Amino acid sequence: MREIKFRAWLKQHDIMIAVDSIDFAEEEIMIIDDTGIDRYFPFEEIELLQYTGIKDKNGEEIYEQDYVKDHKGHAYTVRYNDFCASMLYPLDGGEFMAIYPGIELEVIGNIYENPELLEES
Repeated sequence: MREIKFRAWLKQHDIMIAVDSIDFAEEEIMIIDDTGIDRYFPFEEIELLQYTGIKDKNGEEIYEQDYVKDHKGHAYTVRYNDFCASMLYPLDGGEFMAIYPGIELEVIGNIYENPELLEES
């Protein structure tokens, strides 16, 4: 079974954080900061990104909205489709394909911290 976990992009602070818990009733996430204090952020202040359950060739976890490249150097954006399957969408507009365990990918950034990667492709 795939591990379910999330990270979040804090819109106002332009930083990526690990999510410790999600409260869907209150529509907020909770993180524990470096000092051990619980901090809460409402959904409207974040972009919530789900882990695909797959790591890249260097052991880095792959999340939705990450940019990855394959062994041929082709670059993709990771997104979930309507069926909640993680998919690779080519930055050059080609055919999309599913991510699967054993695929050789390397995380090269994400859409929030590295928007220039989309412009370069």
